Order: sequence, then C-alpha cells, then structure tokens
Amino acid sequence: MLHTVSVRNKPASYVLSSPKVVEVARAHYGCSTMQHVELEDIGGTGSVGSHWKMRNAKDDLMASVKSVSFYTAITIAAMEDTGYYKGNYRNAESMAWGKNAGCVLFDKNCVIDGVSQVPEMFCDDEIFLISDYKCTSDRMGIGDCLIAYYTSLPIYFQYFSDREKGGTDQWMDYCPYIKAYSTSMCLNGNTRMMYGSVFSESARCFSAVSSTHLQISNGKNMLSICADVQCDKDTSRYRVRVKGASDFVDCPPGTTLVLSDYSAEFWSGAIECAPYEDVCPKSFYSNYNRDININESKRSFSGMTPVFYHLAFTLVAALAAIIIIFIYKWRQRP
Repeated sequence: MLHTVSVRNKPASYVLSSPKVVEVARAHYGCSTMQHVELEDIGGTGSVGSHWKMRNAKDDLMASVKSVSFYTAITIAAMEDTGYYKGNYRNAESMAWGKNAGCVLFDKNCVIDGVSQVPEMFCDDEIFLISDYKCTSDRMGIGDCLIAYYTSLPIYFQYFSDREKGGTDQWMDYCPYIKAYSTSMCLNGNTRMMYGSVFSESARCFSAVSSTHLQISNGKNMLSICADVQCDKDTSRYRVRVKGASDFVDCPPGTTLVLSDYSAEFWSGAIECAPYEDVCPKSFYSNYNRDININESKRSFSGMTPVFYHLAFTLVAALAAIIIIFIYKWRQRP
C-alpha cells in the first residue's frame, strides 16, 4: 500500500496505493489511470508520509498545512483502507481543488514555460491590481497570484524562463496559486479594497463572467466579489444577496446573474453561479455531523471543530504510516 516513487522528476517519496483511496481519488481528480496518491514530502515527521501532498489536496482535512479542511471522500477512504473503519461517504465534503483536473495534474509540472497546465488550480502571473484579484479555491475570499524570487530553485521546481521565479509556498512545490490576505476575506475583508462585496460568515466569492470587470456605482471595477449565500440542503439549491440588494435571489449553478437587475450598487456586469458544493459544503450547516462507522457501530463526532479532526486524523495517520513503513522496511531487509 505504501511505497516510494519519483514523481515529476523529484526525489523518490512516499505514495499510498490502497484500493479504496485509488478508486475515490480517480473519481475526484478525473484520472482513470491513477495508481497512487502522493503523500507529503516536505517538513518533518509530523507531515512527511502521513498527510496528502498539499500541492494536490490543498483544501483537504489531511493536507499538511491547515486550510479550510474539507472532510473529503479521499480521507475517508484512507481510514477505511486501514481495515478498522467503514466510511460514511454520504457525509464526505466536496473539494473544488483538483476536481476533474485530469492526469496532467500528476504527470506534468503545474506550470511549464510560464504557462499554467491547470488554470483552475495554478496561476502563472502576478496580479498587480486589487480589482483583478480572483476567488480562492475555497471561495472564502479574493486573492493574488503570489510570486517570489529565489537565489536557487531545484530544476524540478523551475517553471518559468526566469529560473529564480516561483510560487511562495514550498508545501505547494513552489506552484503559484491564488491566495487571500487577511484583509481580503469574505468574512471580514477591508471594505475600502473589496468594492461591491458583502461580508459575513455566510459570504462566498463569485467571479465575474468571462473575466469582464463588474462596474460598481462608485466608479470602481472588480473581477470577483463576495455575496451572502443562503443554502437549501434539501433541494441542493442556493440563493445569493449582493451588496445593495434587499432580497436573496436564486443562483442556479452554471447560470449567470446580471447584478444591475438586483442592486443599484452595480452599473454593469454579471457573476457566474458556482457549483452548489463549492459554496455550500456540508460543514456550512450547523447540524452537520462528521460521522465514521467503526466496526459497523456509528459514532457521532458532532460539534467538534476542524482543528480537533485535523489533530485526531494526524495521529491516526501517523501511527498507520509508522506501522506500514516498519512492515515495508522489514520486508526489504536481506
């Protein structure tokens, strides 16, 4: 189940090839030839070999660095493949990061010759104007494509003609991606930089149609805004309320909303209605339980925070990894 493989010309690192994990990962990433899931190869014993590779699973509960921490089917599958758990996949949360990215995500570098190979995940150019900021993958804010310059990057992390150029995050293999600042979150962003946005716990980021700026009544333009979201889990539909609007309106996924029809705050432009799971994850609901069936006896972990789950799953994953590594090394001895 656990072995070492060299991926994308990097030094060999641990991957997990247990059957349920591979099955679920193939479905999520849209890669039918996938043979394993990469584990983290950065950091110390608390992350290497016991967490998913953050580059590929940034928003997962078991990513090496805590983020939005979605409780995905891939993580549930990893627990099930230990033989001690029966996964309740109905409670799995959808993760936009990597969804239907295809095998190119694993077979190629994130950026080649300065061009992103998976634009939905990785960016390839700096954003100099706040008006051009884009939605983050978890839709919790708007952000910049963070680029940095280094004195030396390993050749397998050189994605641009300028060999010193790369993303800011080593956990992401220096792949650039859209990252929000503390002042650009939908929860409590800066009103003087996020024009046309609504700020609340239920606010999520929406993108302008065809990258055409939304024109706001104060003369400002924005490519992305935050709007209040009202989710209906029984029908898997949601409604949005943009700044200046008094009522929520339906936002069917795949359609667009012309904002000037609903609010005097906007002069022109429309937003794309995102997939339901992207703006209404299961943990959005106050009565959501993250359940796992253990030996066919369901135990509810209702009310516990994502931090608790991250710590608990880290402990279990680390113990499992230690055992598997021990067995692997024992079998390899002469």
